[in-house]
Amino acid sequence: MERILEYNPGSKFVVMVRNPVDMVRAFHEKAIESLDEDQIDFESAWRLQSQRRRGRNIPRRCREPSILQYGKIAKLGEQIDRLHTLVSKDWLHIIVFDDFINETPPRVYRDLLQFLGVQNDGRTEFPRINEGRRVRYCWLYELAWCPPPFLMKGG
Repeated sequence: MERILEYNPGSKFVVMVRNPVDMVRAFHEKAIESLDEDQIDFESAWRLQSQRRRGRNIPRRCREPSILQYGKIAKLGEQIDRLHTLVSKDWLHIIVFDDFINETPPRVYRDLLQFLGVQNDGRTEFPRINEGRRVRYCWLYELAWCPPPFLMKGG
């Protein structure tokens, strides 16, 4: 955020917050999908946080072990507080994910356009795009995305 503000001090920020429990579970699924996590069961991954903080039980394909600290990632209040120290409330628009998904997407959309100073295009339909996938077999997913050299053509 600091770098964005250095580049453009008048930047507006749009933040979508989600129920931390739902958010961290979805984050866990994305970590599996990106091969940063090897524990398919969220509860097992959650229990490994303290070991992983000490550098143990890190999946071999994990690019950044800090993303496996689900408890820290779920502390949305701390992150929003930090943003408030950097950005005036007039330059910050917070959207609650559940409002957008479950209640009134057109209202949330209109409020966002108003905040950004963009004319409303009249859109009323908001189809789901990029819905989460569930990786059932981590080993098969890894094999498909990172095959061993002997399976590669010419390997």
